[in-house]
Amino acid sequence: MARAIVGIVVLFCVWGRHPAEAAWSEWKPAGNDYYNDHDDSHLTCKAQVQALKAQVASLQYQLSLAGGLPGPGPYPGGCTWKMVFKIVAGVPGSSYALWRSRGGYNDQVHPSLTGHSHYRSPDLDRWSSLHVTKVKVSLVTQHQHTRDIIFNAHGSNRDNWFSKDRLISSPWTDLKTAPANFFSIQGDDRHGRRFFINRSYGGCAHDWGWLIVLDPGAECPWEKRVKSRGNNQILFSRKANSVQFEQDWPNVGQADALAIYTQSC
Repeated sequence: MARAIVGIVVLFCVWGRHPAEAAWSEWKPAGNDYYNDHDDSHLTCKAQVQALKAQVASLQYQLSLAGGLPGPGPYPGGCTWKMVFKIVAGVPGSSYALWRSRGGYNDQVHPSLTGHSHYRSPDLDRWSSLHVTKVKVSLVTQHQHTRDIIFNAHGSNRDNWFSKDRLISSPWTDLKTAPANFFSIQGDDRHGRRFFINRSYGGCAHDWGWLIVLDPGAECPWEKRVKSRGNNQILFSRKANSVQFEQDWPNVGQADALAIYTQSC
């Protein structure tokens, strides 16, 4: 099946645009560009074939999970990044509760960065079978990645990859070397601080850190500045190092979303 589909694409590349393509364009409902995130008009024929192979492999994998085809082994996405989780600032719910839940959430639609809802892939429940090698945490502002944190996920489980000893790269030069009193997805239960990378506590006026997603329960003045905007406010240091949240508020960034991607290769 996969070879047949790829063969058709090769013929299109060789003989030019097929008349059916125009008909397909006419069939799509007006105002809905379902493939806006996957515009391949600029790709070479070879690149289009490779992209199609990856899509077919991914579909085979999903079918195998449903019992429709023999399993192909590790997730075939390979070295591409696949979104498995997204939290949107201001949208109701708890980031940590969603992370710890089971099953998909809004997984029936493409997890586009332009979406205004949370997303959870059921892949999170199959972590050990996906052979995840890297994880990327991306902070998103105005639909663009503004900060990326990458972790080594070899031999990890769903939760422990988010740790200092697995850190590969980040936008903060001191993150690998500076002390940290919190570095985990669970974070600080008492204060509802999730996906929490924090340097030190010293009372509200002297809290230093790099990243935080605020669940309900804000107590400090610097948290209350954003809590009126709803749950899951995502704060981070705009600087090249940690930031003092209360005293250096102009250097505290606020992301629109936090997205997590996995890679298996």
